[in-house]
Amino acid sequence: MDKVNLGKKTVWQISLDEIAHREALKEELHDGPVKKAVFILEAAVDRVLEELGVDTSKDQADQFMQQWDLGVTVWEHDDERAPQLNGFFFHTGYDAYTPYAWVGDARMNHLGECLVDIQYFQKGILVQSGGVKILG
Repeated sequence: MDKVNLGKKTVWQISLDEIAHREALKEELHDGPVKKAVFILEAAVDRVLEELGVDTSKDQADQFMQQWDLGVTVWEHDDERAPQLNGFFFHTGYDAYTPYAWVGDARMNHLGECLVDIQYFQKGILVQSGGVKILG
């Protein structure tokens, strides 16, 4: 007895219009919001680097040389044992023990806005960056 495929189509049974519609939905509901969240995260990282004296309008090699000259190191923390600390830590050569700042992962609040936390350890302040609605 043959199995009847109810409602599930194979790749060869999908029309070009349906494929185009699925790709448009994927761009609207997944790729677009992810790109916006990455842009917000990069803007937060650039904000901290600019405060440390790095000219972020230059290319990546020049930024690295400026960081080297200023004694700024950036490292990513992505340990699954402490996911609340995932993000980027910024250290300066002045204080080897206390990071200058931490930029957390991008997250979404209940209003659909994408936010990134920036914790300035040496100043003792927490700033939220972003607040841009990425869905809807």
